[in-house]
Amino acid sequence: MTFPINHAGERLLKKSEGLVLHAYPDPRSPLGVGLQQAGLWRQYLKKPIPREVMPAHLRGLDGKPWTAGYGDTLDVQEGDVWTRAEAESRLIERLDQI
Repeated sequence: MTFPINHAGERLLKKSEGLVLHAYPDPRSPLGVGLQQAGLWRQYLKKPIPREVMPAHLRGLDGKPWTAGYGDTLDVQEGDVWTRAEAESRLIERLDQI
């Protein structure tokens, strides 16, 4: 049985997930781990690092599943960029599916 999330739950979810308006690799994916080990994770979360300027050993690594907005992974692809309104809309849409 599932229960709808209330406004307090939505605020908690937003706080814990944070808002990132571009696609970023899963933190446990090979690319995510590589970025963390290279000390580039926080930089990537602020602004994507193009593959061609990444350290060579990271360029071919997989980042799936890609994430954007408030932790959304549904149909998110590398290179996607969202607006705040899109992130809010997708969050509401996803929460309504619960």
